[in-house]
This record gives sequence, C-alpha cells and structure tokens, in this order.
Amino acid sequence: MPEGWFARTGRKAFDAGPPAAAISWYADPSRAGGWQCNRAWAIVHDLGQQDFLDEWWGLMRTLLIVGVSGGSGAGKHLVIHDYLVPALGHSARVIEHDWYYREFEDLYRMQGVSSRADINYDRPDAYENELLVHHLKRLVAGETVEIHRYRKGVGLREIEPVRIEPQEVIILDGMMLFAVPELVRQVHLRAYVHASDQVRLQRRVRRDIAFSTVDESVIRFQRDVLPAHRRYVEPSAVHAGYILVNSRDGCAPEGIQELVSGIDAALRRRRGS
Repeated sequence: MPEGWFARTGRKAFDAGPPAAAISWYADPSRAGGWQCNRAWAIVHDLGQQDFLDEWWGLMRTLLIVGVSGGSGAGKHLVIHDYLVPALGHSARVIEHDWYYREFEDLYRMQGVSSRADINYDRPDAYENELLVHHLKRLVAGETVEIHRYRKGVGLREIEPVRIEPQEVIILDGMMLFAVPELVRQVHLRAYVHASDQVRLQRRVRRDIAFSTVDESVIRFQRDVLPAHRRYVEPSAVHAGYILVNSRDGCAPEGIQELVSGIDAALRRRRGS
C-alpha cells in the first residue's frame, strides 16, 4: 500500500470520496507502479469507489521475479541497470543477493573460523537465503518488506532498513542465486551472464585497482573466485532459460533483446493482457 492519503485515512474516508490530490496520485503514470496506477484510475471509473480498495490490493503485488546470475565480472550489473531497468521503468525494483550476507559472527560459527581473513564468502550458505525466500513470498503476496542490508567491510547489517514495496517486477542480482534450490523455485524467469575467465579477471582488476594491487587481485581471483565459480556458479547455469554472452566491453550483451522480449511476454501473461 503506498503511503499518503490512502494509508492515512483508510476505507471509511475513502468511501466518502477521495480528494482530487489522491485521484491525481493514482492517475499519474510517472509514479512508481505506472501500469498499476493507470489500472487503478480505470477501476475508480469502472467499479466505483466502494470496490476500489479491495481491487487495489490485488494489483499491488509482484507478478514476476527475474533472476540474473553469472560469474564475478561477467556483467550482471550492466545487464540489469543498463538494459532491464530502463526497459521496465517504474514497474521494476532490484534486490541484490549481497544484501543478505550473513553477519561475521554467524559466518565464524558456521565455517569454524575465527578471523575475517579466513571467511569464505564464495559459497551459497554464506547468505541468509531463507530470509530472501521469505521476502520474495511476501512481495508476491502484495506485502511490503524491510531489508537490513549487509554492510561490506563491516560484517553487520544496517540498522535502518530499506523499505521495498511490491512492484510488478522484482529483479534479483547475484552470482549464487541459481546455486540455491529454494531461490531457483521462487524465480520465474532466469538469465545467466557469461564471460570468459580472462575477461572477468581483467574487469575485476580494473574494478579493484582503487584498493588492491594487480597481483593481489589476480591471487584473489585464482584462490577464491575461480574455484567457487567452477564449483557453484558455472554449473548453476543449467537453471537459466536465457544465456547472455558479455565478452566485449562497450557492446550490448548477446541475447539481451531476447531477454527483454521474454520478460515483456511473461509480464503480459501474468497481467492477463
């Protein structure tokens, strides 16, 4: 339920007639949930004010969960933020798997280590996957969730949560997504971004240059990233319905248009349009 007049007054005041400002809010397609806002505006006219509240609850829910996975440096962020989000506009919201890393104390206990340097983040159980599954189910049910995001380098969750309201499309970003069976079952449409090991290493070196030497980046890639990729990430590509090849910087990933069209078609089916 969006905040504002509707949330403050409830059904009784709504039955008496919403103010013009409230109607304008729902009629404005530039606001979050664009298609749903337009649908809501039509419902006011077609069904009348009495039935609007119940109908709105049915509209404000997540219809489609899209998962984008792939190895470190493959280009998941580029696919999501340069192509999918612009194509979907206000109807999409991104949730990152990295927000759900377990805190240091949990990782110490689970992995039997006592120092941060010994923690292995490149394994599926380093995340609170059960919490992410719970949040996805709530969004599909039309409920708002609050996420206390993991703070990298600190090992703790943020005190102030990020509030995520249901959007038509939730896009999940994470390299271990498809290595977790419970998450695979929640994701309606799955895409895997592929790039060669050499390309991914080059991108990581460029990315890490501000806080790491080239030698350190190469060692970390060979010691931690590559074994985890071989063991967990690469095999999980079998769960993807779309494989995007992103080997050339500055060029659109191969298969991106098919993915965008597939999301559009799936969304139309779930809308019933």
